[in-house]
Amino acid sequence: MGYALVYKTLYLDLSAWIEKYGKNMSDSLCDSVIKFVGTPLVSLFEYLENDHMTHCVPGNVSSGLGTRPVDYVYFNGTRTSKKTNQTLDGTEKIMKGKEAYKEIISYFTTTSYSPGKCRSFSQSRNKTINQKPSSGESY
Repeated sequence: MGYALVYKTLYLDLSAWIEKYGKNMSDSLCDSVIKFVGTPLVSLFEYLENDHMTHCVPGNVSSGLGTRPVDYVYFNGTRTSKKTNQTLDGTEKIMKGKEAYKEIISYFTTTSYSPGKCRSFSQSRNKTINQKPSSGESY
């Protein structure tokens, strides 16, 4: 296909686009990115900063999932008098983190290790795997 034909085809496509949407493809793309990416991201950041973060539990109260769910709602790092409902659907009680982990560990291991034994074993394996070979050794 010759350059003249490519140009003519592209020009006709651009003309049809402008006629249909009232702006060129570049402006349409920019508007779409703002509408479908930028605006939702701004909304997410505003929610995280203004709503979600204000209800985060301080690290000295709960860190990780082992002590979740917590018993009270927190606001700006301070415990309120409002209790959490600790359910997923309003009826089924959520297990405490440590209890839940102990309950599900058997589904993810091929042994009957307790959570503590599993942790000890994985830490010892990590040490072994991460040891540097002595000089002259190779894998």
